[in-house]
Amino acid sequence: MMADAVNLLAEIRRLGGDVKLISCDKLRLVAPTALMPELAERVRAAKPMLVAVLLDDTSPAQQNGEGVSCPPSNRATVQHLPAEASSDISVSKAAADWPARHREALAHWSVFYAPSEAARLAWGEIENHWHMQHGERLPDWQCAGCGEFIDGTEALTLGDGNRAHLVTLDCLLRYGARWRGSATRALVAMGLRAPVPDDER
Repeated sequence: MMADAVNLLAEIRRLGGDVKLISCDKLRLVAPTALMPELAERVRAAKPMLVAVLLDDTSPAQQNGEGVSCPPSNRATVQHLPAEASSDISVSKAAADWPARHREALAHWSVFYAPSEAARLAWGEIENHWHMQHGERLPDWQCAGCGEFIDGTEALTLGDGNRAHLVTLDCLLRYGARWRGSATRALVAMGLRAPVPDDER
């Protein structure tokens, strides 16, 4: 089984793609667009073995304080992902793909919700996609909300790998507002239009 994962990784790299470990149980697949659906399916099927192979590859770097940091398994994890997205794989998208992905999300949510709600859900989905691929990643010791040290206080490990103080919800709320703001600015710069909040209509 491990040999199969090694062979799959070699094949993906030979085809011009790569699989990277972005946390102790999350992979990022980068591959030519035409090959993405097939490779994504194969990576999902081989995920446990691929994680083991990639963790083994990063272990020397980890000994030097680099590489992927795997938090203890008993930490709480919060992750917001769109309904049709995989929690296993984060797929990189070229800038030109973002408007198309947004239209696809809007079409999906419009089947189930009124236009204003569908627009809000589609925008949240695309913001989350952007953040998971391009959002800031902070050191394990730094709170993503206030930027201060996380010492012995209770902290929450988020789906993007960042951590936030859990003494109050302030840090979590501040970080959420900040990453959503960054995602919105980046998406608008690529030509997407953010929905107008109901209270501003």
